[in-house]
Amino acid sequence: MPTPSARRTTLAVLAGAALLGAAAFGALRVRFDDDPLSMLPADDPEVREFRAAAGPFGMLDTLLIGVERDDLFAKDSLDRLRKFARDAAMVPGVAEVVCFTEVPLIKAGTSTTEVADLVPRPIPEDPARLDAVRREVLANGLVVGNLVAADGSAALIPVRLDPAARPERETAREVADLAQRLLEGGRIYVDGAPGAALAVSTAQTSAAPLLGLLVAAVLLLVPFVSPQRTVPHVLALAAAGVSAAAALCPAAALGRPLASSALVALVAAAGSTFALASFVLRADGTAAARARGAGPVAQGVAAWTAIAALGALLAGAADAAFLLLAGGLANLALAALVLPALAGASRPATAGAPAPGVPRARPALALVLTLACAAAYVGVPRLRAAVEPGEAFRPGSGPHEAEQFLLRHFDGTATLVAAVHGDIATPEALDALRALESAALAEPAVLSVTSLLGAVRTQGKAYGRASELPPGAEGVRKFFWLAEGQPGLGQLVRPSHDAAAVLVKIDPRATVADAVHVRDVLSGTVPGATRYRLFADADEPTRARMVAELVDRLGSRLARLDIASDRRTPALLRDLLDRTAAPAGPDEAALRSRIGEHFADGTTWVLVKDLETEEPLPVGTAEAAALAARIAAAGKVDEDAVRTALVAVFPPAAGDDIGLKRETEGLVEALSRVSTEGESRTRLPPFVQAWALAETGDPDRAERAEAEILAASSELRDGGIALPGDGVPLAVRVGGMPLAAPSVRAATIRGLTTAFLAAAVLGLVLWVLLFLVGDGGESRLGTAACATGWTGTMRCLGRAIPVTIVPLVAASLAFGGAGLLGLPGDPGLPVTFASAVLLAGTLASLLLLPAAGTTHGGAASWWDARRTAWIAGPVLAAIGFALTLIPLPPARTLGLCLAASCLAALGLGWAHAGRR
Repeated sequence: MPTPSARRTTLAVLAGAALLGAAAFGALRVRFDDDPLSMLPADDPEVREFRAAAGPFGMLDTLLIGVERDDLFAKDSLDRLRKFARDAAMVPGVAEVVCFTEVPLIKAGTSTTEVADLVPRPIPEDPARLDAVRREVLANGLVVGNLVAADGSAALIPVRLDPAARPERETAREVADLAQRLLEGGRIYVDGAPGAALAVSTAQTSAAPLLGLLVAAVLLLVPFVSPQRTVPHVLALAAAGVSAAAALCPAAALGRPLASSALVALVAAAGSTFALASFVLRADGTAAARARGAGPVAQGVAAWTAIAALGALLAGAADAAFLLLAGGLANLALAALVLPALAGASRPATAGAPAPGVPRARPALALVLTLACAAAYVGVPRLRAAVEPGEAFRPGSGPHEAEQFLLRHFDGTATLVAAVHGDIATPEALDALRALESAALAEPAVLSVTSLLGAVRTQGKAYGRASELPPGAEGVRKFFWLAEGQPGLGQLVRPSHDAAAVLVKIDPRATVADAVHVRDVLSGTVPGATRYRLFADADEPTRARMVAELVDRLGSRLARLDIASDRRTPALLRDLLDRTAAPAGPDEAALRSRIGEHFADGTTWVLVKDLETEEPLPVGTAEAAALAARIAAAGKVDEDAVRTALVAVFPPAAGDDIGLKRETEGLVEALSRVSTEGESRTRLPPFVQAWALAETGDPDRAERAEAEILAASSELRDGGIALPGDGVPLAVRVGGMPLAAPSVRAATIRGLTTAFLAAAVLGLVLWVLLFLVGDGGESRLGTAACATGWTGTMRCLGRAIPVTIVPLVAASLAFGGAGLLGLPGDPGLPVTFASAVLLAGTLASLLLLPAAGTTHGGAASWWDARRTAWIAGPVLAAIGFALTLIPLPPARTLGLCLAASCLAALGLGWAHAGRR
């Protein structure tokens, strides 16, 4: 029958083999999420809405290449841009490249649509032609503000990546390198979500060698502090690596990628293992090591692991809590089984007896230091979570400069996405997009709006209408057929036509309340189900209901522009709609041109004569213009209109019936080739502008009001309206970084506060219970047995409070100080706080718990624990400082907070240490 020692050895071997296997599996199979949004809390409602709204259109997979050149429209620049667009489209993993040099130019005539190149092929060399190209590009409303800066000094090239074809980071790196090679001579900027991920990866990769060298130097210098303990030190380092890698095993087995912030928890788990392993391996024999591995310090580290994990879990950091708990289990297995079996290899020196006793506590100093450190917690609410790339990178870095580039030339990147889900290839969906556009443009905080309707309007003019809505389902089908493959539409409508997006650019100076208000307006604009009705096909009752609905919509849109609605407004709007909804009739310029052709030399006489003078009536330029104006005003070309115009311009013609009849017939025939389907009237009565200005006082809003009235009249004349009721079901989701960023910042502070309160409450309760249940054994926390009753309880409470308060105050000092200094941190600050609490708790356990009573070895155990703390603490602080080498402000905050927490825990633990 195996002896207890043999059984323990067997268990140690099995546990060590299991941990090594788990460590190898975890290190090789674990994956970390490279999505730049993975650092944001997944359960935040605004983050979920942002993903749901922007994800279907590939916006989170779009790399933005910015180009700033003084000669953007020179031949060399245009050639380079065109070559880059073509070569980038051939890079594996690229789904689409949108450059203004490849955008088609749609020219609408009265009955046809001509598709040409916005930038000619080949690019001309003549400066005059290049200047004409520049003017053509800068006059294109679909391009300016989206792909080209309004002043023509910068271009933006969106490159949509396909993550299913190739890892985005590899594709982004190749495209960025291609841009640097092909677009030399200008300033190149890389932005977008893949660009931010690439920048983070590059920053971390560049810092990794120096970081690793510094950490290795710190760790390798530790044996020189205690040269006779070299073997325990090396074994402790190995134990920390095994424990950290083994903690990754469950996540690797589940195939679940870990959030990048979970790396901080991994650092904390490895740090606590290193400190505990050093303490266990410093024992003077296997029995002493076994006692230490199951004694107060090991139990204290386990308790603080549980406290930190629960705090992280309550703060919403599930991945970090998962890693901390897994690392804690590995830590316990190492301390209780594996490390004691290896303790004999340490060969501790016999010279140098431990200190004969334990110093007294320093209650006054401890109280002063604790209160001073705790006071820094007031800085926690001032912590800033760096969510946007411009915040997360230092000034002068690539991502920060890219954000400034977009702000200078394209009004920044603050964009809300209003995603319409449903059958987009329907008039109902296009009406919903129009309603969302109108609602957004009526808001002062909105700079511009981009949607599918830009292309719809361009093609709509090909049918001789100003309407943005094709007339009925047939027009919609024709539009989508013609729009197939147009560049850039992939970010506005899904190829399956089951979702479309309205991109609403928010003024960078707008407040969070402004963005929330715009979101609320957009969310309530589109009914859940609508049915589109054509005005031309509606009967009178239905038409009256449609007009009433249109007037109501128009009144709501004007109300958002501060144009008050009173009892007279509906009647006024109806009158304006009636005036502008009437067809404009024949084009006056076309009529004048045709009349000039009919009277070839410009001085020909009409076939009538003045009966009094017997003189023919000459037709000059003035008479031709007057005839054209009269016929255009009639709205049609027929005998009555032409006869009336002739008599008005030539009064004597009224007395020559025969001549008037012949001239009328000839002129009607000559004008028959002039289209009578003119576009809508684009002028409102003069009083409308005065009325709009009087109501709002803002010329820009007054101009928008006139545009709203004209758009509504266009619907009434050429199309129809989608009425609420049974019909096509539509759903709108609105999200964006202007909403997600402040939500994440607030959630970060809430999570940090939650983690602090959870750790305080759980820690105090746990430590009181642990002290109360102590039975005086050598390896229990309650070795100095607490007397029963009120006195004993208060004594246990007094013993528990320092153990609880030291880690919390140490972490609070670090994070409050970061807030007071204005240092930005990433949204994983609650994870960092939990990790700092674990490291500070480990050091506090080493300094406070061995002195709780008569542990194995007495003063020697306390002495080893203190020596371990004073070696491990600076080592962990040095690792924290090394993390600040990563050129990201969040990493700097992370490293400083970990380092400050460890050093503060050492100071507070030293002040509180001693026999009670």
